[in-house]
Amino acid sequence: MKNPKRMSILRSATRSKILKTALEIVKSDGWSGLSMRGIAEKIAYTPPVIYDHFEGKDAIIAELTATGFRKLYAAIKKAQALALPAQQRLEAMWKAYWNFAVSNKELYRTMYGVEVSCSAMKEGFHKASEIPGLFSEVIREILPAKTASDDLVDAKYYMFWSTVHGLIAINLVNKGMSEQINQIILHEALRAQLAMVNA
Repeated sequence: MKNPKRMSILRSATRSKILKTALEIVKSDGWSGLSMRGIAEKIAYTPPVIYDHFEGKDAIIAELTATGFRKLYAAIKKAQALALPAQQRLEAMWKAYWNFAVSNKELYRTMYGVEVSCSAMKEGFHKASEIPGLFSEVIREILPAKTASDDLVDAKYYMFWSTVHGLIAINLVNKGMSEQINQIILHEALRAQLAMVNA
């Protein structure tokens, strides 16, 4: 008689192995090199085993997308919890965002559709809706209470996000500049945006 708990653990382990292998393939061969057969060959499974866990490549990409947003959310939340003044916490949160993107380039590409179709990432993208709220909470702390309307808070968030995401996108698509130069630009850009929040 099969043990349901053991079967569940084995199934979860197999799914994790498939996702890990898929990401390894993407890192070495790019998104065009990802295929169900390629994953099966790399981990010595038959293709039907892979299809038993995921309907196709799009389902794997969607799961990777969701994983990426969970990890990004956790990194930002950790920075938000630092015992620092609001401005320093906000800067730490954006640096956490930057560090995640730099350390997880392939995941970030799936999350924001760089080199990946929007339809493939649709299932995981809803997790992104939780991230702006973390930044908005701290922006609201910095703004004077009488001026901290939802529209203004949203505008300030998108000003920050367009700056940081834009710099990340330049690096992902065009290879960008050295990490030292990037850090200088990131630091100056965040300071400029913080000054505008206080203006």
